[in-house]
Amino acid sequence: MEQLVEMYDEIEDNRSWNSVYQEIDRQSCKQERKLKLTTKIAHSWENAERNRYRNVLAYDTSRVMLKRENSEHSDYINASPLLVPAAKRNYILTQGPLSTTSNDFWQMVWEQNSRLIIMLNKLVEKGLPKCHDYFPSLGSPIREFDTFNVILKEEQDFDDYVIRDLELLQKTGDIPCEKDGPDKQLPREVKHFHFISWPDFGVPNSTAVFIGFLQKVRGTGLLSGKEPAIVHCSAGIGRSGTFVVVDSVLSMVEQNVKKINIPNLVVEMRKSRMGLIQTPQQLQFCWKTIADAFRQGVVAKSMICDKKFDDKLRRNLLAVPNNHINGELDEVPHLERSQANQMTTDLHSKSCSDLSTFRKRASTDSYETDKETKHARSDSGKSV
Repeated sequence: MEQLVEMYDEIEDNRSWNSVYQEIDRQSCKQERKLKLTTKIAHSWENAERNRYRNVLAYDTSRVMLKRENSEHSDYINASPLLVPAAKRNYILTQGPLSTTSNDFWQMVWEQNSRLIIMLNKLVEKGLPKCHDYFPSLGSPIREFDTFNVILKEEQDFDDYVIRDLELLQKTGDIPCEKDGPDKQLPREVKHFHFISWPDFGVPNSTAVFIGFLQKVRGTGLLSGKEPAIVHCSAGIGRSGTFVVVDSVLSMVEQNVKKINIPNLVVEMRKSRMGLIQTPQQLQFCWKTIADAFRQGVVAKSMICDKKFDDKLRRNLLAVPNNHINGELDEVPHLERSQANQMTTDLHSKSCSDLSTFRKRASTDSYETDKETKHARSDSGKSV
C-alpha cells in the first residue's frame, strides 16, 4: 500500500495526471478495437430514447438484460455488470433513470435481487435534469410505477449524503419472476445511499467526506454480498467509476492482493463499462482518496502493493509536466441528449481518435449555453 501512496506523491509532484489519464484513454481505445466492443443494441431505433446520453452506452457483450414476457418489448437498459473478483465485488453501473426508464430500473433491482443502491448525483445540477426522481421522499413517501411500488420506511439526513430505507413491492403478475412460490410478491428491503456533494465532472471538496460516506456504505455489509450493488450518477461512468475504483482498490488491499495497478484496473473495468472515470481530476481524486484512506488507517498499513507499471506507462507518468488539473477541468460541460441528438447515429462506430477529438473539443467548452438548458430533458413522474 505504501507503494501506491508513493506513486500518488510522485505523479502529484510531477503534475502528470493528464499524461496518466491520456494513456488510460489510449489503452482503452486499443482494447475496444481489439475486442470489437460494439453497441449495436443500444444504438437500435427502439432503444435510442432509453439512453440519457447518446455517447454513453452499454456494450453488447456487457449489459444487463431485462426479462420480458412479450418479445415485442425491448430487454435493454443502459446498465453494465462489473465483476471485480480480486476485490470480491459485484457491481452494476447504470445511468440515472429517465422518467421513461424508472420502472425498468426497479425491475432490474428486483430481478438482480439487489439490496443496495448508491446514487452519486443530484436530481438537478446547474439547472439541468440529471436524473428522474425514481425514489420516494419524505414529501412523497410512496412512488407508484407500472409494475412496482416503492415505499420510504426511514430517511436519515447528513450534511453530505442521505440514507433511505426503502421497501420494493412487485405488483401482481405483471413481469416474470424466478420465484414461483407464494412469497414471490413479498416486499424487499433496499438501502439507498445518496451522496449529494459531488459536482458533475468534478470531485468532492474533501476526501475525508467521501471516505466517511464509503465507510457508511461498507458498514452495511451489502457491498460484500453476492447480489450486485447498483451504482449510478447521471451517465454512470464518471462519479460511478470513481466510486467503484476506490472501493475496489481498498477491498483488494484488505484482501492482501500484492499487485495493484490503478491505471490497468481502470482499463480492465472499461471492458464492462465504457468511459469509466471521465477526467484526470477524477482519476487524481481516486488515487488521493486511496492514499488518504491508508494514511488515516482506514485500511491496514501492513498491506503492501507492487508499484511496477508497464514501462511505457511509467515513462508517461514521469513525462514533462502537463498543465495541472486543479481548476482547469472543474467546469467541463456534460453532453446532454439535446447535444447528443445532433451527433450521427454511428458515433460510437467511429475510430477512437475521432472520439478523443470529440471529447477534447467538449472539454474546452467551459460553459453551458441557454440552448442546452432549453433542450434539456424534462423528467416527471407519478408520486402519491
